[in-house]
This record gives sequence, C-alpha cells and structure tokens, in this order.
Amino acid sequence: HSQNVAAKRKAEERLSWPMRIFVFVFCGGMAGGILAVYYQHQGYKQKASDCWVAVGVSVAVHVLLGILLSQF
Repeated sequence: HSQNVAAKRKAEERLSWPMRIFVFVFCGGMAGGILAVYYQHQGYKQKASDCWVAVGVSVAVHVLLGILLSQF
C-alpha cells in the first residue's frame, strides 16, 4: 500500500518553475521531448506533461518570433 501511495505522489509531482523556464528557453523541440519521455519513463507523469506543455509553447513562440522577425 505504501508503494502505491509513493508511486501516486511521484506521478503527481509538478515540474518546477525554474525547470519549466529552462525547458522553454533551452530545450524546445527534440531535447525537450527527450526530457519529457525520460520523466514519463521514470514515473513522473505530471512532470512529463508539464514538460510537453513547455516544449509546445517554446516551439510556438520561437516559430512566431521567427515569422515576425522575418517580416523586417
């Protein structure tokens, strides 16, 4: 029973804000995907989900900035 509680607690652990910022700035795309898969494999389901969100937002923002900056 205590193992189930520990596994559930681990699965619900959130990705810290400093790590989300790190993923957003430095790990957009493939590196962030690898990190998300790593978290998932380690049992950190919520961290993996948070990581995927940070990667998606990072890619979207960088693509949008690229489009906007190419107009000048």
